[in-house]
Amino acid sequence: MQLFAKGERKRGFVLVILISSLALLFFAGEEKKPLPQTITSSADIYFEDFTTRITDINGNDKYHMNGKTLLHYKDRKSSEFRRAQITLFSSDNPPWLISSDKGIIHDDNSLIELQEKVVATQTDKDDKITAITADALLYPETGILKSAEAVSVASNYHQTTGIGLNIDTKNRIVNINSDVKGTHNVSP
Repeated sequence: MQLFAKGERKRGFVLVILISSLALLFFAGEEKKPLPQTITSSADIYFEDFTTRITDINGNDKYHMNGKTLLHYKDRKSSEFRRAQITLFSSDNPPWLISSDKGIIHDDNSLIELQEKVVATQTDKDDKITAITADALLYPETGILKSAEAVSVASNYHQTTGIGLNIDTKNRIVNINSDVKGTHNVSP
């Protein structure tokens, strides 16, 4: 059984070559898009066992930060840190001590992203407050510490857990956002 007669085979073959040539010309004429460039950045400043001190315009301490390592990235306008402790000062209340395993501090000091086991503690006279969460955002100018993660807050007589946290460090106000469960122990 023959699909094409002898003369038609040549025309069929010519037709296949013609279609192939047109397809090649069509695809060869397409603009070739460059591959996206990978942006790599390297630290322009590196510190080990660092201490920073941030003050207001009057020279009063806003916060101090001590840590294991600090790497600054000019192109990202931020610094990464490891194993840091922040002492956040307030004129009306004792300071808060906030630690995290790692994080990012923005160059304008408006935001500190705390990552991996964040612990915030304040001791005032006879009462100590400790909040523990996975990740948090600290706004040093306003003294607000926020987390959307699971949180545990303890004081001398209270143990409370929940999801989400807002601490106003300047006014010593601690709010847990949802799924709140707690216990209160009567003082001995």
